[in-house]
Amino acid sequence: MADTADTAEKALKGDDQYVSYSPEEEKALVKKLDWRIIPLVSFMYFLAFLDRVNIGNAKVANNDVKGDTMEASLGLDNFQFNWTVAIFFIPYCLLEVPSNFMMRIAGPKIWLARIMVTWGIISTCQAFASNFAGIMACRALLGAAEAGLFPGVMFFFTFWYRKHEISTRVAVLFSFNSIASAFSGLLATALAQLNGQGNLKGWQWILILEGAPSVIVGFVAFFMLPNFPQNSQFFLTPREQEIAIARLPTTAASLTEKHFDLNEFWVTLKDPVLILFSLAAFFMVLPGYGTTYFRPSIIAGLGFTGNMANLMSAWPGVVTAVFDQYWGWRSDKYKERPMHIQFALFTGLVGSALLLTGQIRLWAPGLRYFFMFVSAFAGPALPILFSYRANTLKGSTAQATATGLTIAIGNIGGFIAPFAYPNSWAPLYINAIWISFALTLAAMVCVQLIWMYEIRMRKTSEEWARELASDTELNARDA
Repeated sequence: MADTADTAEKALKGDDQYVSYSPEEEKALVKKLDWRIIPLVSFMYFLAFLDRVNIGNAKVANNDVKGDTMEASLGLDNFQFNWTVAIFFIPYCLLEVPSNFMMRIAGPKIWLARIMVTWGIISTCQAFASNFAGIMACRALLGAAEAGLFPGVMFFFTFWYRKHEISTRVAVLFSFNSIASAFSGLLATALAQLNGQGNLKGWQWILILEGAPSVIVGFVAFFMLPNFPQNSQFFLTPREQEIAIARLPTTAASLTEKHFDLNEFWVTLKDPVLILFSLAAFFMVLPGYGTTYFRPSIIAGLGFTGNMANLMSAWPGVVTAVFDQYWGWRSDKYKERPMHIQFALFTGLVGSALLLTGQIRLWAPGLRYFFMFVSAFAGPALPILFSYRANTLKGSTAQATATGLTIAIGNIGGFIAPFAYPNSWAPLYINAIWISFALTLAAMVCVQLIWMYEIRMRKTSEEWARELASDTELNARDA
């Protein structure tokens, strides 16, 4: 949804030539970009998240059939399953920032397609692991293969969209993330019925049939995704290219920024708000991943079978997907980030408190299941946080560094999350829910501090207020 004036506007082209275009032309261009970019990258992210979290569904699949579960087949005990989940995040976090710089060199379509194909192959290979060492190796390679997809897409959006168009598009990504979480449960329930077919267990069918499509979509991405507005003649007319370049804000990353700006890199690292964004992401990601991976296990602890638990785990994800989309759109519409994040986090805090109380007092299983839906309303906080981070950055090096680091540090929470749900805490996982409650509160504190920092910078730096405040957007036509 383009943010345009009511009259024709002008934007800089090159050093001194202006391009005039109407709001109608800009709106038509943005619609064309959306149809070309958003469905494809959303489906890519859907498959990535599906392949990442389906191990949680594989864990409980056919748990009513002795010896056919993933843990029994691989001989996993104690914390070994938790390690298979956690090991993914070590290479995933370490390679996020390097991946962003590689995408800048190779171009989005090549790099994002490479990510898709390699992780699809590795995800499928997980099904043929025969022991703990094998599944650990597959999960580590999967993390290395997938590293850079989400920060890469966030970086990619800054090549094409204005600041207050990004949150809506990121919300679409995260709604597909939530749909993947939901669909994983539904699909796993169906695939588990193949248990014994072709001498494969249900958990193996889940990993094979959910991993293979990523390879195909990777090849589609190579031929369909654009790179930059300056070299997208294959789907934009010359006039549309002019508008696509001219409409971008002065803070946007650009094809012309070919070099690594060392000074910009160090300035970005020394920015005190970077650690606050990173910590806020960490505090949101840990409970988020814990819920995603272990929601089926918590539901199973309410007294439902593994297949029914997988089925029931889908619906809170559907609620998250719907609210992700609405809340991200609303954040863009009102050009406001922190209050939208805080409201979503507060709702999740209430949900965690209710679920915690229900688990301690052993309230009715249906009521405790309902509290999972309340917690699901925290979902939009993370995508809006990432949009907030991107909005307060300027230049390719800063975008690649800060978005990559924020997401990488946040995903350390994904590494720790499995250890917050040890089997010894099952079936109620009361301590794990306490951790989620505390971390959500900590995330709210970080966001409040970021907000206070922004208010102070508005008062002390006119340039910062004009270009980098979360609700402003200085376009080249205004320079």
